Amino acid sequence: MTLRCHGRYDAPLSCVKCYNSLQKGEEYHEAADFIAGLMFTSTMGRAQAQQTGKVFRIAFAHPTTPVADINQASKGSLVIPAIFEELIRLGYVEGRNLLIERYSGEGRAAHYPELVRAVVSRNPDLIIAIH
Repeated sequence: MTLRCHGRYDAPLSCVKCYNSLQKGEEYHEAADFIAGLMFTSTMGRAQAQQTGKVFRIAFAHPTTPVADINQASKGSLVIPAIFEELIRLGYVEGRNLLIERYSGEGRAAHYPELVRAVVSRNPDLIIAIH
């Protein structure tokens, strides 16, 4: 997803000013998380959990939130709990018909390419990347 960044369209993590703002937790990125969450839930609202017995695999990647905090009780972002709540509402339950693989860049931008390779190499059914 590309967001408007300081008058131009860029991925905010490629902008030093936005990346520094992200590290400080400023409102620009909280609003972006909220908008991304709304877009995700509206898209997922059209889908329903299938009763095929298949276990769906989701890779959940975040550049700064620790892996242990990527869950329904996450306080680091508005969008993370919203995604988990929407998945449950749609009938996707972790441990029953859903496997969630969590990844974090732990705020180290130099490790992002390695993180992306790790996520893609697992070939999940869905990749959720939050910035």
